[in-house]
Amino acid sequence: MRRIKPHLITNEEVLKVKVGVVRTIKTVLAVLLICMLFGGCTKGIDTGSENATDTHKWQQITAGQTDPAVTEVTASGTAASEVPSGTVTETGPGPSDTAAPDAVTGTPAPDVSSGITDTAVPSASPSPRPTPSPTAKPSETAPVQSATAMATPGAAAQPYCRTVLSSGQREAYDKLKNALEGQQYSGDTLSVSVNYRFSGNAQDEIKLIINALISDNPQLYYFLGSWSYSYNSTTVVSIDLTVMTVQSIAAEKDKLAAEIKYYTDRLDASWSDYRISKRCYELLASRVEYKETGKRAHSMLGAFADRRCVCEGFAQAYQYLLNLYGIQAFTVTGDATNSAGNTEGHRWVAVKLDGSWYFTDPTWANTKSNGSVIPEERVRVDYQYLNLTAADMGLDHELDNTSLKFTRSLAFNTEKDNYFVRQGLSINGFSEDKLRGILQSEIKAAVSEGRETVCLRMDSSDTFTAVKDYISHNIYSVYGGIKAETGKEMQFALSLGSRRNVIILFLNY
Repeated sequence: MRRIKPHLITNEEVLKVKVGVVRTIKTVLAVLLICMLFGGCTKGIDTGSENATDTHKWQQITAGQTDPAVTEVTASGTAASEVPSGTVTETGPGPSDTAAPDAVTGTPAPDVSSGITDTAVPSASPSPRPTPSPTAKPSETAPVQSATAMATPGAAAQPYCRTVLSSGQREAYDKLKNALEGQQYSGDTLSVSVNYRFSGNAQDEIKLIINALISDNPQLYYFLGSWSYSYNSTTVVSIDLTVMTVQSIAAEKDKLAAEIKYYTDRLDASWSDYRISKRCYELLASRVEYKETGKRAHSMLGAFADRRCVCEGFAQAYQYLLNLYGIQAFTVTGDATNSAGNTEGHRWVAVKLDGSWYFTDPTWANTKSNGSVIPEERVRVDYQYLNLTAADMGLDHELDNTSLKFTRSLAFNTEKDNYFVRQGLSINGFSEDKLRGILQSEIKAAVSEGRETVCLRMDSSDTFTAVKDYISHNIYSVYGGIKAETGKEMQFALSLGSRRNVIILFLNY
């Protein structure tokens, strides 16, 4: 499948601004000189190149300058092959079949002692969350110690896709899962006797079982997605899975466990489902680069051990973390359309929070891009893909037939835990005083939390335009009213998402 580079802008102009450092202009001559140097005395936020496709490459831009176009980066992968009856082979997610995307900045994972030593990776079936401590809840941004050992499997978040299968398919699913978890094989092929009696098209039925297994179980990252099966007229006798060798799995154990511990040290089991989902979303977006590096990039191994992956890695790592804290989630597949109108294969997540289902795309939360220099402790995130309804996600994501089967009986129709609703950042109608207050409050909160984005969603295109124009012409005075409180010199960039009437204000300080 072809992959998509995380991308914020949706067929809109890029607006950028630099807060001036010159506080006074002593003479008219100085004003004229500035106008000559910068091509005019434009005020407010400068409009970038119409063809620019990435706002996240920070530029030192002054009024009158135009942001140079930034090349959009994409990645690609192999599609599943369709093979007629006989001995059948399927090829799952693999390395890119086209040129890899341009390099993306980032920092290698730190060498941290492992906090998980009993298995290669803790099971994604988590322990139930413990009773909250009577002490105060930890800060959402400050590192905290996980309240429970997450390596012990529990019954709090059972795999969902398995429940959609028939009884015979569930039996085959269980045999495959048990064989993978047992790791009792040699070489890079695991042969599993399933004796599955198919009722229709054998290939389609086995594909459904395999997809359910992958969608439910991110911890089985060492299954590389390729498989084949042998059958007779009524029965699939055995299935062969392409896997990492047991030795390769063992070699990754400590590094993988140490990186997972990084996340669990910054999460707490006493938090609400929403708070855990939001923090996992932020941590992955801030810590992992979007980059094609081969098969590893297509699983949570790439996200955790390498901190470099594509959509499958982001989705499965996000799912895995949620599962650790008893939150039911599974990955889904389909097509996604970026701002340039390019539609390509993609993977994202279905998640159940406090009894309601949502779609989340952790890949598109990521705003790192070529040339970015983002301090490790900073959080620069696009929140518009956190906890969406089916209708909202459907604006640029479309489920394939397999994922439609998995989600058919579920309702994705509430915004109760949508980011903008929960954070009070869904704006209904334009009010200058209210908007100014929201911006000042969010900028102060962002500085306090080490966050570099303020995301707003408007109720209509008219409100969207009014808010955009207000920020474009008044960001200087808005920030000036709180600069003494933050104590920060700051630059701003504005990214517009017209599909959802979302505006993202980037803070560089």
